[in-house]
Amino acid sequence: MSTSPVQALPTKPWYRYLTKEDRKAFFAAWIGVLLDGYDFVLISFALPAIKTAFALSLVQSASLISAAFISRWIGGLVLGAIGDRYGRKPAMILSIFMFAFGSIACALAPNFWILFVLRLIIGFAMVGEYSASAAYVIESWPKHMRNKASGFLLSGYAFGVIAAAQVDKYFVTWVDSMHPGWGWRALFLTGIIPIVVAIYMRKTLPEAADWSEAKEKGHVEKNDMLQVLFGGERKILNYLIIQFDSKRWIIGIAIMLTIFASFMYTWPIQGLLPTYLRGVGMDQTVVANVVSFAGLGNAAGYIIAGFAGDKFGMRRWYAISLLLSQIIVFPLFMQNGKYVALVAGMLFFQQMFGQGVSGLLPKWVSSYFPVDKRAAGLGFCYNVGALGGAVGPVLGAAIAAQFSLGFALAILSFGFAAVVMVSIGANVPRLLQKKIGPQYVRPEDGNDEIIKEG
Repeated sequence: MSTSPVQALPTKPWYRYLTKEDRKAFFAAWIGVLLDGYDFVLISFALPAIKTAFALSLVQSASLISAAFISRWIGGLVLGAIGDRYGRKPAMILSIFMFAFGSIACALAPNFWILFVLRLIIGFAMVGEYSASAAYVIESWPKHMRNKASGFLLSGYAFGVIAAAQVDKYFVTWVDSMHPGWGWRALFLTGIIPIVVAIYMRKTLPEAADWSEAKEKGHVEKNDMLQVLFGGERKILNYLIIQFDSKRWIIGIAIMLTIFASFMYTWPIQGLLPTYLRGVGMDQTVVANVVSFAGLGNAAGYIIAGFAGDKFGMRRWYAISLLLSQIIVFPLFMQNGKYVALVAGMLFFQQMFGQGVSGLLPKWVSSYFPVDKRAAGLGFCYNVGALGGAVGPVLGAAIAAQFSLGFALAILSFGFAAVVMVSIGANVPRLLQKKIGPQYVRPEDGNDEIIKEG
């Protein structure tokens, strides 16, 4: 996990490197990610009520969380390709409209299977917002600040979780008091909010600097990812990203497996945490407060990751942070929620070090792709790997049926976090590429450089 310092920059506060347009671009993308997080986790808070309303088993209800991950890979591929061909901004706007529609329609779902299909739509759309926003902000900020850009951007997701928890705490309780059983449906209706943001973004947002430069040079038309993905001779093999770069296929597979493991250690906790807390005896208000506090830890972790990634190196901090999070995970979930304050405090730090560090994932993944293939590459590899989010909650529920939900969450987190620590910390994708085709290794692959000021 070596680092490579480059030339020093003049000393001044980091935020002074940002222009007004940089800040504007970041805020618009951050709000999109916040609402993305809000819409995406509504299902976690609604799950206990949905489980009762449709008489579902724990595995069936967990599959509603998994559904959004099943469709992510194709959403990342299609919407990422649109972002590479027509710009990051149109892809973000289209994605926001789609997941707002899916969320609102969930409120009207008459049964389990319709709700499952609508969750597929939300998953498809959500990743387009994620991949386009990540590529957009990373390409808009100065190169020596892109760890911060990556971490700061994803903090919006954590604040979206907090917002969802508070809406569940107050709004759902109020609706249920007037119309019992309708609270979870009203929760999904709040998904209309992202449409307003999409309109704002369409009118005011500039295009990403790197993409605009690539377009001016003719690289966008020359490397049309829509044509590569859906018109090439080997389009049947796109699930292995061979057409992205046939000489670097091993890197794509290694990234996908790493991200699969990442979702396997994070999403059983993210998706089943409200269910776990209700199961150990906490009421709806306490659950909302505990999840909000955990969300603050998550948000703090994203921001810390941005600074720590710049100071210590992206991959080095990733390994350190994950190690710290796993020291906490067994004591957290094996004491059965007896002490609420203790649970909340431990969740704060577990989320800060375990989930928050994933704010560096967009920077890590995007380092393996050139600008003209970045949104599609990031969207596809990240979201094929994100199928771990589909497997994790269902596997966690199945393990819980034999042992306990707390044990299931702890063992999945510990085992798969170890895989991620090794892969990112040691830059396994780059190592594998060096073994198979060393002449095709790029200097930027898994870039862990430290850029110092002064």
